[in-house]
Amino acid sequence: FARRRVGQEFLDYAVNPFIGGVYACAPEDLCVRHALPRLWRLEQNHGSLVRGTIALMRAKRKSAARTKTRLVSFLDGLETLPRALAAQLGDALRLRTEVTGVARVATGWRLTSRNAGATDATTADFDAVLFTCGAATLARLDVDGRRPLTALATLPWSSVTSLVLGFRREDVAHPLDGFGMLVPAKENRRILGALFSSTLFPGRAPAGHVLLTIFVGGRQPEYAALPDAELDALVLAELRELLGVRGAPVFRHCSRVPFAIPKYTAAFGVLAATMDTFEHDHAGLFIAGNCRTGISLSDCMAAGQALAARISAT
Repeated sequence: FARRRVGQEFLDYAVNPFIGGVYACAPEDLCVRHALPRLWRLEQNHGSLVRGTIALMRAKRKSAARTKTRLVSFLDGLETLPRALAAQLGDALRLRTEVTGVARVATGWRLTSRNAGATDATTADFDAVLFTCGAATLARLDVDGRRPLTALATLPWSSVTSLVLGFRREDVAHPLDGFGMLVPAKENRRILGALFSSTLFPGRAPAGHVLLTIFVGGRQPEYAALPDAELDALVLAELRELLGVRGAPVFRHCSRVPFAIPKYTAAFGVLAATMDTFEHDHAGLFIAGNCRTGISLSDCMAAGQALAARISAT
């Protein structure tokens, strides 16, 4: 898609690092129609990206409801959002509980579940059930003694490890005067990129310090699985060359997510149809999450609100 419109160099040094920063994979791993549907629709509806972009800008100028997109977070990080949702749910929230089966009953659906460490299963009946787990878990879901979503096991994923490092301001030569950096695959680096976290949001580092969030893995999955000591050495070597990091970090936090980001390949259309058929054939069961409706936080929130309206209307 990019190569025939803007050329190989733009693909290598703009599109490639962008896709690496969003999907943590190579552009060739994705299908534009599913991974970047807004971009695909621009060309489909207007014949070219340029005409589509101009039409979009005109439509925005005419719209009475103008909104500006911006980066947002919370003082204590994005975990504030799920914690607030959990607080609203109160006693209705059950953690560390595995759903082992779903069966149709006269009043709706019966879930069989088991708490972590428990030997006995429990059952409960519900009018509607919403699944937001990953594709691999959905593929194993037992519904009336069958597994209607086994095809979802074929959805590929990118594994990503994020390493959050704090440094003294004087130990980082780069001014960190931006969003961060994305690394083109052509540069043969061993990181996907980094966010200048303390530049983006206030309160992320104490006075005289800076905070960086570095992403490893994705299109180079072997690096995501490195032991801590090897991972730290790799990342610090890259930061020394790219940002002029001189000293050792004074803060470290590592998060490893083996199945972090789904890849919307050309085959995703078939998987999306499988989920549509599942909902059609099992009235009262619903699917949402980044394996269906987009991978960004905003996409997942928008899909969640739309699905909540659907469930309320049934």
